[in-house]
Amino acid sequence: IQLDTDKTIVYWTTQHKIKIRYNWNGSMHNYIPDFRIDFNDGRVLIEEVKGWINDKTQHEKKIERAELFCNERGWKYKVNYMNKKG
Repeated sequence: IQLDTDKTIVYWTTQHKIKIRYNWNGSMHNYIPDFRIDFNDGRVLIEEVKGWINDKTQHEKKIERAELFCNERGWKYKVNYMNKKG
């Protein structure tokens, strides 16, 4: 998606207040996705851009929780992998 030129996008930001709580290794963590993108048809996309993955298990837990968070709100969640490492 070209955020600044796509005519279907009404609004996008990295300065959203979305904080997704998830449990990993017995303690709670906060995950803040990279982008919130609002489309002119009412859809909302939460997008994460990953260049690398330090801990695959933790990454999978974040994705699982983010998908649930978005599904509960009728939003879509997407991860863009720039470099599949990990």
